[in-house]
Amino acid sequence: MRFFVLGDQGQKYGPADILTLNQWIIEGRIVPHTMLMEEVSGGQIAAASVAGLEFPIVPHGTMGMPPGRAVMPGYQPIQPTSFSGPAPGVSDFRLALAMGVISLVVTFPIHFLGIFVALAGVRAAVRAKNFNHPLWTPALILNIIALIVAISVYVIR
Repeated sequence: MRFFVLGDQGQKYGPADILTLNQWIIEGRIVPHTMLMEEVSGGQIAAASVAGLEFPIVPHGTMGMPPGRAVMPGYQPIQPTSFSGPAPGVSDFRLALAMGVISLVVTFPIHFLGIFVALAGVRAAVRAKNFNHPLWTPALILNIIALIVAISVYVIR
């Protein structure tokens, strides 16, 4: 059985047999989601679904191609995305700490603002808890204390 390799701009390469296609896989010209068209029937199929094609097991995101290796003309490999920010919950924890401190600072000159800031800090601490941040409890306690102080100052004035 032979196949044509379909490029992303409608080009057809081949036909090529399984042995040749496996060589193109090694060369990085075919990846698992490359579309192939069967020579006789014209049916299209992803390369990963063709019996006899052997894709190497590679680390996630490398697509089995050496860096800088050319692939089929016009083919652009999908670049893996990475999360470059802090771990989930860390930003919520930091926000909760900041809100607790800000609430304590602004409570005395602007007591009602201290109440709102402390409530926002409690909410951020709960979000940190939802992400299983290990220090969410101290952040929550700080904001509850800030809320009690802000309410007390509001009542006294």
